[in-house]
Amino acid sequence: QKAKFEDSDEDEEDSTPRLPGPTLSQFKPRAGLGSGKKAKKSSSADSPGGKKQGYDRWTEEEVEQLKRGVRQYGEGRWAQILDSFTFKATRTAVNLKD
Repeated sequence: QKAKFEDSDEDEEDSTPRLPGPTLSQFKPRAGLGSGKKAKKSSSADSPGGKKQGYDRWTEEEVEQLKRGVRQYGEGRWAQILDSFTFKATRTAVNLKD
């Protein structure tokens, strides 16, 4: 015996029962969400000079500055440590935390 539901898009020949609800044809894409294409992943060739962007090793001096900052201000005061000691210009408070 075949189950039949309202608002179903099933063919008469399909014997799989479907639950009631919206069909895919009733959904419309939202404006401004892009074309649906996946974004291209960046590679080292995409950055200026061909260098890989990302992880920048800490110098021994930076590590010592960080340890001194934690002793002086305490763990969790990353922005204060960053402002009070000398680190590379690219370092952020989050970099110090991590």
